[in-house]
Amino acid sequence: MICPWFPRFESCPGRRVDAVDPDARRKFFNLARLNQAPIAVEAVERIDALSAIEREINGATPQERARTRNERSQPLVGALEAWLRERRAKLSGKSETAKAIDYSLKRWPAFTRFSTRPSVHVQQRSRARRACNKAIYGTGWDGTVVLV
Repeated sequence: MICPWFPRFESCPGRRVDAVDPDARRKFFNLARLNQAPIAVEAVERIDALSAIEREINGATPQERARTRNERSQPLVGALEAWLRERRAKLSGKSETAKAIDYSLKRWPAFTRFSTRPSVHVQQRSRARRACNKAIYGTGWDGTVVLV
């Protein structure tokens, strides 16, 4: 099961975390919204492109998910990693944007696990919420309130 809020999910008894997705995005999102940081804005757009692909294949068979992820998601994941490493090399270590990039890169295997495992459903937030019996609200990229 994908855990949409990793730290809170750890407290759910008997649950195992397979990947971390929104926590990395949230760090960039906050920088983009509050500071209008260009690197953060682009990072959110790139992560959202991956999420859009996952929404399209939600409910598909594992074989269809694997094919789509191989064709469409994995090239974007590779490009995102290269882009993050390139941008990180140009930033000061004290920069908030650099900290957000470091957070993502340190958790890169978990963040990208979905792209190589067809059994992983990235859009399982409602199932994870039911498992913990919690609902968490956040703000979407366009300012709308969303269930995280």
